[in-house]
Amino acid sequence: MENLKKQLNNKRREFSKWFTFSILGVLLFYIALIFIIKNIGNQPFALPKNILIFGFVIALYISYLISKTQFNFVTIYRIISISIFLLLTYVSMLLCEISQIIYLFYIPLILMVMLLTTFRKSIYFTFFIIIVCYFIKDISGFLQIALDKNLYHDYSYALHYQEYIMIAVATYFTFLILYYYIEFSKIQNNYIYVNTIESEKKVEPEKFAEVNEEYSNPDNTIQKLLYQKIIDFFETEKPYQKSDFSIKKLADLLDTNTTYISRALNIYGKKNFSTLVNEYRIAQIKDELAKNTHLKFTLEYVYSKAGFTKQPTFNRVFKEQTGVTPSEYLESLNISVDNNNLL
Repeated sequence: MENLKKQLNNKRREFSKWFTFSILGVLLFYIALIFIIKNIGNQPFALPKNILIFGFVIALYISYLISKTQFNFVTIYRIISISIFLLLTYVSMLLCEISQIIYLFYIPLILMVMLLTTFRKSIYFTFFIIIVCYFIKDISGFLQIALDKNLYHDYSYALHYQEYIMIAVATYFTFLILYYYIEFSKIQNNYIYVNTIESEKKVEPEKFAEVNEEYSNPDNTIQKLLYQKIIDFFETEKPYQKSDFSIKKLADLLDTNTTYISRALNIYGKKNFSTLVNEYRIAQIKDELAKNTHLKFTLEYVYSKAGFTKQPTFNRVFKEQTGVTPSEYLESLNISVDNNNLL
């Protein structure tokens, strides 16, 4: 367990060095271009020199801190992500009338958010970025900070060179962050695997051999944990009561995907998603019938509350689950019911 924590910390430190040194390299490259080129024709270099120098100094200081001290990875990179977002948004407002290629830098920023938080939160952040990009010209116009759109009118080749550089840099950071996201995920999955085995050893040591065999593959551990998470979610939240509840919605709610959901249900529940939903719905209906809820309200109220929208579907599923029709089931409970309400 400690070895995995150390491995994760080492990988995070490795990512920190690559990330900060890469930012330093890119900023230094742009600063060198500004001093070498100075002017393109009679026009200044597009990226503001002061912003680049300020960013370089900050990145250099952060690199020093990371190399010399212990740090909280999530906290410091949240601060870095926010700082990058603010800087990137400012530069985007400056260049929005000249080129929109700068928006590509939001892609590695989104991946940074995914690296630090959950997939669902990164999706929310993506929508936020889309909205920002949509309104950035309006914001820039309101603040009157955008550079003249005709800045490179007579020097379009110079603008194209800068755009090629931006595309290359954005692509590099995208793949860098993706690589480390995958590496972090592997270590964290192994951590879950080892933690589960250690827990089982403490709780039921006499069954450890059986547990160890079951968890010989880390993927099995994850699937079992996901299956239990699904069952707990059904028991507490009762999502099946919504008629439009689907496996896609369940995956979104649990921050996973439909393939993992199906696999976990098939392996540990020996059933598919529809069967699980119907089992919970019929169990709730049987409980309501035993309480005579259908006499206080209506039978339609009972099966609608459980998630069914049509009576024929309810009747069919009820018989599949119990082996008898709803009316036969009520008769077995010695409960009278209006036959017009049942098939």
